[in-house]
Amino acid sequence: MSKNGADFGIGILFGVLAGALIGTLIAPCEGETTREKLKDAIDDFKDKISPELDEAKKQAVALIEESKCKLEKQYEKFNDTIKAQKMAKAKERENELESY
Repeated sequence: MSKNGADFGIGILFGVLAGALIGTLIAPCEGETTREKLKDAIDDFKDKISPELDEAKKQAVALIEESKCKLEKQYEKFNDTIKAQKMAKAKERENELESY
């Protein structure tokens, strides 16, 4: 899912949750009944969103792993470049000393 699509989906989910919460709180019921309805609504919401959260978590972990691999490769490349520059500099100094 694209970032915009994910943002839109999250916005809809939170809108539904907020609507259910406000509707439950405004409804003319006793406090205990309202709290029970609210608890049920939240439990239903968690059950509905749980698979999407699990999938989002899997995608996030995969993205983190991929980024980690890319960073490790870049770090190795950077270190190799630094080592090559140091070796070239050392060779240059060695050649200068030999010329004396």
